[in-house]
Parts: sequence; C-alpha cells; structure tokens
Amino acid sequence: MVLEVFQWQESESADLPSRVDGREMERRLYGISESVRTMANLLGIDILAAAEAKLAANEQRYPVALSRGSSRKYTELTGADE
Repeated sequence: MVLEVFQWQESESADLPSRVDGREMERRLYGISESVRTMANLLGIDILAAAEAKLAANEQRYPVALSRGSSRKYTELTGADE
C-alpha cells in the first residue's frame, strides 16, 4: 500500500519519510499504475479521456472565480460573493 507510508507521519510534509526506500515506492507506484492500465484496457476505458472529462467536470463545479481559496462544496458556490 502506498499511502500507509504517510499514515502515521506527524508533519504535513509530502516528503518521503527517511524510513522508506524511494525505490520501493517506485515499485509500488508502478504496480498500481499497471493494474489501473490493465483494468482500463479490459473495460475499454481511455484513461486520458476519462481524466480530461473529470477535469472539465471539476472546472464546471468549481469555477475559479468562486472557488479560489475556498473550501466550500460546489453546491454552496452558486451565487456566492466573489
């Protein structure tokens, strides 16, 4: 598991903890990416197209003018003061 490396880390730093080998993390991430790629191929999903669609949907839900610097949910942004 990849996120377990950061699970008990006290700081908010995204740096890899010293107890973790960077090469091991590379292997783990490669395994995950290969699993996702294989699953997408089996299901006929274009990963890049899916990512672009998700980004476009997020841009609609969270317009920059209304959401920059805010943690409000997209349903609370409509009609919000800028």
